[in-house]
Amino acid sequence: MRDQARPGGFAASPAERSSMMPADGTPRAVLVLGSPRSGTTMMGRYLGSSKRVCDLGEFNAFYFARKIAPREFEGFPGRFLNDYLDDLRTHALEFAQAVAVKESCEFYLDHSPWNLLLGKDLAADVPDALFVLMLRHPRGVVESLRRSFDGGRPWAGEDEAARVNIWRRFYGKALELPSERTVAVSYGELCANPGPAIRDLECRIAAKGFSLGDLDPAVLAKSHATNSAHQRPVIARVDSRGRPEFSSIAHNRDVDRQWPLDPATAGLQSALTEKFQL
Repeated sequence: MRDQARPGGFAASPAERSSMMPADGTPRAVLVLGSPRSGTTMMGRYLGSSKRVCDLGEFNAFYFARKIAPREFEGFPGRFLNDYLDDLRTHALEFAQAVAVKESCEFYLDHSPWNLLLGKDLAADVPDALFVLMLRHPRGVVESLRRSFDGGRPWAGEDEAARVNIWRRFYGKALELPSERTVAVSYGELCANPGPAIRDLECRIAAKGFSLGDLDPAVLAKSHATNSAHQRPVIARVDSRGRPEFSSIAHNRDVDRQWPLDPATAGLQSALTEKFQL
């Protein structure tokens, strides 16, 4: 079994790896969810920076097994098709667990935003998962989706109405997540007050029974913009001695102005605020 490089330039020893494993040997899932362009990559990289966490990136196998595969097989006769699809969902879970075991990690992390579209199905498929939900104001998502569309990603919507519908489609499913297993994060608060927001997040995650270990704020100093030409401010920086420091991003005053599509998002925004107490 090979040693994995860890934040800070060290690798876990065999003894450390053994002590990290849960008592029953089954790693648990940490699933970072949100609409596209809501900070899921940033948060996923941060929570995946611990040596206890196996960062699978945008794994997408749960979404493939639940959404893509059934759609591709639709209309095909097959005596054992439903059995196959059931096994495919089981394989997605067992594969993620097996990778984490191979890496000697207590947890595995998937930060594919598309998982949010599975809603309660994902909660049933991964019954011990912790959901970290990134909530971003619709105007911020719409503007970021515009840049994605301009950068050659047609799925991001060709106009504001289409992009608002993406926001609504994803966050409508957030209402199906189990509150007792979900930690919601305000993207706006994270940008405005990153230090306190990160500390509060870590406390709430620990309160759910997920002790992820030491996390590396230096990963928050990297922009995850869609296009390298559109790098944007980040919530941390690394000083001349290589030490990470949190750095707030100025509040976007546009969210305080009237917007023609506000009525299309107001009801869902209110429901999300009520459910997740943000």
